[in-house]
Amino acid sequence: MKLLSPFPIFIGFLLSISPLLAADNTTNAVPKVAITNLLTHMKEYRGKRVEVTGYFRSGPELLALYQNLDDAKSFRNAEALWIGPFVKPGHEKTVNFVKEGHVRIVGVFDYNVHDPELGVGHMNRWPAHLVALEVFEEIK
Repeated sequence: MKLLSPFPIFIGFLLSISPLLAADNTTNAVPKVAITNLLTHMKEYRGKRVEVTGYFRSGPELLALYQNLDDAKSFRNAEALWIGPFVKPGHEKTVNFVKEGHVRIVGVFDYNVHDPELGVGHMNRWPAHLVALEVFEEIK
């Protein structure tokens, strides 16, 4: 009985996935997504890098991104995102937190997949959050 070498099988496997690897390496574009779109299509965006703009408020037990200033003033948390204060390694210089104002954020969208009704953030009051922040900048 002649044994087949695993080398040709491995090469075939690499050739079959090489278009996928090339696509991942060449596409670095981050989709710009509205908060309402993220919350409406949470499953589609889970684990994906996104760019979001909105009105950011911070304070004791508060790190939230709202669609606009009116939502922020009214604390419409069910229509906002919790912003995880964790910076993706290597992006420390592009994350410049502000206390309050209009901002642009790039990070990974996620939510409590085990119990979406439970929420995330302080006291689980937000439906979803952005983590692994790459960009956080004030929009003037």
